[in-house]
Amino acid sequence: MRKIKDNLGTFIITLVVLLLPMLIGVILWNKLPDVIATHWGPDGNPDGYSSRAVAVFAMPATLMGLHLIVSLVTAKKDTNVISDKLFRILLWICPVIGIVVATIIYAVALGYEVNMLFVLLMLIGIIYIAVGNYLPKARQNHFVGARVKWTLESKKNWEHTNRFSAKIMVALGLIYIICAVLSIFVEMKAAVVVIVFGTIIVAVLATILYSYLYYLKHNQDKDY
Repeated sequence: MRKIKDNLGTFIITLVVLLLPMLIGVILWNKLPDVIATHWGPDGNPDGYSSRAVAVFAMPATLMGLHLIVSLVTAKKDTNVISDKLFRILLWICPVIGIVVATIIYAVALGYEVNMLFVLLMLIGIIYIAVGNYLPKARQNHFVGARVKWTLESKKNWEHTNRFSAKIMVALGLIYIICAVLSIFVEMKAAVVVIVFGTIIVAVLATILYSYLYYLKHNQDKDY
């Protein structure tokens, strides 16, 4: 648990941030309807609803539980594997998602119009860029990074493949942010699923291929 002890201030702040949606929900309680939209389809329209209590208490609590599990599991890993900066980024993922999701849910419940595609693509883009910037700093492990057969067998393959994967993540992040801005002016509801899942599949396949090609080219080297 040394990672949590070394980053205790950030850990406590993230827990407080995760509780904010509940506090805001309590403040807005009498203004919120009994049934609230809590899920949206690829077209940006609500397709799932929950009671006011579930939206205000159960959803933030679920995200809090996920945050604690991820934090504790990550903290158990070798402290040299994941840098403090990368660990702090991981700590902030659930709180940021929680604030964004709560803001959207409460805004829609109060009658405000929200461009869901803009919010979704912008959030994914920012997370990709943040993680991509620190991915090369992660050492060999079975938890974070491009974990395929050849990277786990070779430190150099790991380093080169994760640098390559990081560049792809940053590039995808920029693409998602551009698409988010375009969604304000252009109808993109039908294309968003293809854009998100298509680019992820291409990125995963490209990373695996890069690692394999690096293995073929360098596996005979003495320092491989």
